[in-house]
Amino acid sequence: MLLASVFLFLALLAVVLYFIHKFFKERREKLDFSPKSPRAENETSTANPAVRAMLGVDTWARRRFLEILGPETALAGLIRECLEGGKTVTRETVEYRTAKGETRVLGMSLSPFHGPANEIEGAVCLLTDLTETRRLQEQVRLKEHLAALGSMSAGIAHEFKNSLATISGYSQFLREESLPPEQHVYAEKIVQEIRSLNQVVTEFLAISKPLQVATRAVDMRQLVRGVMDDLARIEQFKNVAFRSEGDFVPVEGDEVLLRQAFMNLLRNSCEALDGEPKNGCVTVGAEPTRQGREDYLAIRVSDNGVGIAAEDRDKIFLPFYTTKKTGTGLGLTLVQKIIVSHNGRISLDATAAEGTTFSILLPLDLPSPP
Repeated sequence: MLLASVFLFLALLAVVLYFIHKFFKERREKLDFSPKSPRAENETSTANPAVRAMLGVDTWARRRFLEILGPETALAGLIRECLEGGKTVTRETVEYRTAKGETRVLGMSLSPFHGPANEIEGAVCLLTDLTETRRLQEQVRLKEHLAALGSMSAGIAHEFKNSLATISGYSQFLREESLPPEQHVYAEKIVQEIRSLNQVVTEFLAISKPLQVATRAVDMRQLVRGVMDDLARIEQFKNVAFRSEGDFVPVEGDEVLLRQAFMNLLRNSCEALDGEPKNGCVTVGAEPTRQGREDYLAIRVSDNGVGIAAEDRDKIFLPFYTTKKTGTGLGLTLVQKIIVSHNGRISLDATAAEGTTFSILLPLDLPSPP
């Protein structure tokens, strides 16, 4: 009798436990507690040190990926789509801006992983830093563009130069003759215009022909200070304050070409101060830096002048494009060619609070020509 009562009690207990289990199972499915539809905004994530360094994130543990990457970034959007719908990404290229303002080009492969019931439990994301590769590709394209421009235009420029020499000879002959004063003035103006055109053609030829870079150790601090001293002697720039700061380590390059580039760049900065001659300041700062596997000297040339309008920023390195009343529009084009010929980079810093700032990267170890 006692044994039968025990069996009856156990049977009733099993039934009760079954219904309790069934109740909570149904309740869980109604509230969507199962992992079949992961709540992407609440998903935590982990990353190895390489990814943390790539994205510029120091603290990763116990943080949601949307908080780390930013909800509006392309990278976070693709991860969200993968977690919510199982979207797979193969060799996608996305841009990501770090907290320090650096833009990274990332190669991305992304795939979900599933649980026992084929539900999405998470995602695996593989990232590759393609920033340096993209920059090298852009540099190669730029060199090819400059080479094509040179091949096409060098012959035309030479023909112009020959014709200008002939016209100049006849104009000077007329100027020296006994002409009425009015005609003498006209002849003088012809000579002046020919000189201006000849200067344009000379600068254009300098851009068109390949540059021969004779490498040696260049003291960049001495070079920049020398350019500043020369500009300070010009009457137009006598009120400009020049400052150099930072660590100007030596670079491998062509001193003559680099001096020409910085002379053009700093002269542009001085001319941008025309509206504020008393408070005008041109600052050149430098510091060694490492990007990828290469060591560079990062140089910033800044002024507190009128700045460059947003609509002009993408055009400033184009030949003959200028916003000045006088000028050929070839100065910055030549600067860019010299820097690129040194396997360096130059760009306009769009984040500058005022005036204009150019950022230059010069490699510390320039490969020897084959």
